[in-house]
Amino acid sequence: MSKKKDLSASLKASAEKHMAKGQWEKALGEYRDIIKLQPDDVRSILKAGDCARKLDRTADALNYYDQAAKLFEAEGFVVKAIAVNKVMLGMEPELEHVQERLSKLYEARIKDEGALPGAAGKKPTAGDTEEPYPRTELFSDLSHDEFIAVMKKMEPIEVPPDTLILSEGDPGDSLFIIASGEVKIFREDHAGGEIWIANLGEGEFFGEFGFFSEARRSASVRAQVETTLLEISKERMDSILSEKPRIKDVLFRFYKRRVLDTLLAISPIFSSIPAEERAILVEAFRYGSVKAGNVIVSEGDPGDRMFFIQSGEVQVYTDKNGDRIHLASLFEGDFFGEVAVITGKPRTATVMAVTDVQLAEIKRKSLMDVVEGHPRISEAIERFIHMRVENTISAIMEYRNRKSESGLI
Repeated sequence: MSKKKDLSASLKASAEKHMAKGQWEKALGEYRDIIKLQPDDVRSILKAGDCARKLDRTADALNYYDQAAKLFEAEGFVVKAIAVNKVMLGMEPELEHVQERLSKLYEARIKDEGALPGAAGKKPTAGDTEEPYPRTELFSDLSHDEFIAVMKKMEPIEVPPDTLILSEGDPGDSLFIIASGEVKIFREDHAGGEIWIANLGEGEFFGEFGFFSEARRSASVRAQVETTLLEISKERMDSILSEKPRIKDVLFRFYKRRVLDTLLAISPIFSSIPAEERAILVEAFRYGSVKAGNVIVSEGDPGDRMFFIQSGEVQVYTDKNGDRIHLASLFEGDFFGEVAVITGKPRTATVMAVTDVQLAEIKRKSLMDVVEGHPRISEAIERFIHMRVENTISAIMEYRNRKSESGLI
């Protein structure tokens, strides 16, 4: 057995070198030999299909891709199976059996409450390199017709390792689902360094920030390993949403959670929390929106919640003798309400929406549970409380000085 593995590994290394040089015929011959040794080596089967496609041997390529799609389906790796089927449809759009297979993949998952065709009862073993039954939230809540509508519009993309897929600041005109591989999400700090946000794997998706806000990309994405993506452009998605508007709600729920996770990752208060614990914290938040001109919290109210601004602008002010004293303007990524929540005292200021605002709020008990387990968070919040108090005192003193100079006090 070890000799067979050694020979297979040697052939793979040689085949990859031939592919890198564009020697498709030699690489195809070696992948054929690998498949004879290991008939279920799906990666080599896919590579053989790639070589055949480069050589314009469409029938051979489709045959290899068909084998790979069936293996992925049998193992329950639905997103990978979808990606391969989409490659086949890209070559031959009228392959009805492939379209039907896409449909059955989804239908069978629904019937088995999350399991996939051929995967019922499958247990992970010590040799497994992937989690069985990968799911993506985009798929899990879609009806059959919605799923098919999305699949028809998606295009597969092969990305080499260490390739920058999206750059912070790019237009947000596409949404991506990871069929296989892994990507890193990161942002740049003021010094040009990288702030790690998350690593995403099979079944997860990215690109929804710019996609929904119609803004530029708020983070960069790099392929960590060889990665296959399914891409849908905003133009194509808009054509689907005109017929299937509920899809937007499914995506938007995910979008709001991802925005918050990013804000927490770069927050001066919560950035010290490990990613796993941050994901739990995100679940404690609730989401809402406030129209421009409306008051979010009023001075003197009980302080039972803290807020993060996901988008928009708010104004913070206090009233003294009927005069409004401006304390601060806050924007996306800023937070407010922490003073009353931590001290247990009533609100010290009023906060009003200047524009339409998307907010994430967390109740006092949930926040205090996190604070108790992370002393650094408590220290950071205390610093912000002192800063807010000092700013308030400075604003009030400036107000009094102006009144005194005008002879009103």
